[in-house]
Amino acid sequence: MLYLAENIKKYRMLKNFTQEDLAEYLGITPQSVSKWERGESYPDITLLPALANIFETSIDLLVGMDDIRAKKTRFEIHKKAVDHQRKEEYEMAEKVYRDALLIYPNKPGMILGLASTLALKGETHEAIELMERGLPISINEKQKSTIRALCVFFI
Repeated sequence: MLYLAENIKKYRMLKNFTQEDLAEYLGITPQSVSKWERGESYPDITLLPALANIFETSIDLLVGMDDIRAKKTRFEIHKKAVDHQRKEEYEMAEKVYRDALLIYPNKPGMILGLASTLALKGETHEAIELMERGLPISINEKQKSTIRALCVFFI
C-alpha cells in the first residue's frame, strides 16, 4: 500500500471533495481521512471497494499497483540490458532499451540506459544526445553520477 495515502488525496481532490465530504460518504470521521492521507493509518480493507467506487477507479489503481508493476517491469528491463552489456552483447542491450523506450519514452533510466549502451559501442554522437536529454530529467543521483563518469571514460 505504498501509494494509497497519496492516491486517496489525489483522487479526493480530483473529485473536488473535502476530507469532510469523503468522510460523510463513508460514514467515518474526517480525522480518519486526514490520517490516511498523511500515511499515519490505512482504511479498513472493507472500505477499499467503496473508495474505488467513489473515485470511479479500480482498487489496483487506488493502492498503486500500476506503479508497482511498472517499476518491477522497468527493473527487469534494466537487468536484462545490463546482463547483455556485461557479456559485451551491445546490440542486444541496445535493442532491449530501444524497445523499452517505445513503452517508456520519457523515463530517464531508459534514455540513459540506451545512452550508456551506445557509449560502450562507441556511438558517441547519439549517446551524447541521449545523455543531454536524460540527465536533466533524472532525479536519481547514482544514475546521474554513473552517466557522468561514463562520459569521462568513453566519450
